[in-house]
Amino acid sequence: MSTLPVDTLLERASRPTSGVTAILARAALRRRTLLEARTTDALRLAHEEADGLPGWAVDLYGPWAIVSRYEERAHAREPELAHALLSLGLRGVYAKRRPKHASALGDARDAVAPRRAIAGEDAPESLEIVEEGRRVLVRLGDGLSTGLFLDLRDARSHVARDARGVRMLNLFGYTGAYSIAAGLGGATATATVDVSRGALARAEDNLRLNGLATPTPHRTHAEDALSFLARAKVRGDSYGLVALDPPSFATTRSARFAVADDYVEVAAAALSVLAAGGLLFASTNHRGVDGRTFDGWLRGAARRAGRELARLDALPS
Repeated sequence: MSTLPVDTLLERASRPTSGVTAILARAALRRRTLLEARTTDALRLAHEEADGLPGWAVDLYGPWAIVSRYEERAHAREPELAHALLSLGLRGVYAKRRPKHASALGDARDAVAPRRAIAGEDAPESLEIVEEGRRVLVRLGDGLSTGLFLDLRDARSHVARDARGVRMLNLFGYTGAYSIAAGLGGATATATVDVSRGALARAEDNLRLNGLATPTPHRTHAEDALSFLARAKVRGDSYGLVALDPPSFATTRSARFAVADDYVEVAAAALSVLAAGGLLFASTNHRGVDGRTFDGWLRGAARRAGRELARLDALPS
């Protein structure tokens, strides 16, 4: 396990600086309480306009950082960001130059998401980080995704608090972060569903890393989410908590998923297996979807499933 250099980061952030270094320093000081708690060594340090970096997000994974570019016109800041992060005490910096559509990654993978650090040292291929006591293995040089979406930390913590004594279903479960949160929060069982067997193998590693037994009561299912939900409904299965966080766009040999076209359908299917009084944690990372549109999708899904939404709350993002 590799730990975030909190003392060095905050000490250097407190020094007078200018330019991008000053922007990152202010972002670090705004997050002083979280950093000093030392229960989390992976977090979003800076987020676009909110922290004075339009088109950029900066994530920390222990002593390594990832700079993610969301706008082509912002590319000139990448070397400056990398230099500033090293000056704040980070050991190495990776880059994710995000295309408008993740499906465009293709042969440009190494240009879009270099496998090695663009500055400083390379991280271990598999790096263990801690998020509020939850242990997760990440891969910083493995494409656009590391294995943990840091901007959903609060949602995972809510899942952990609400999971005690219920069965939990994690759709589009990827490497199992929601399942870990639920398992450590006292869920009686979890089901992690994803079409990628590789992602599920990592989910199983993460579950075991946290002392959560597989294959029972914590199971993984290499299957399309809609197919799994259809079978679960026929069996009469129900879950007290369902996490639904699909990618914006995905394709398999037999199916295609696009958030804008298919979210209502999959949310309705998820609601059809949600126990009475249960909780659905729904999210989307699609940058073109605002809160009002998303609420409309969920209300439409409830009508389609014949379910009534007792409450519809937005979690902090």
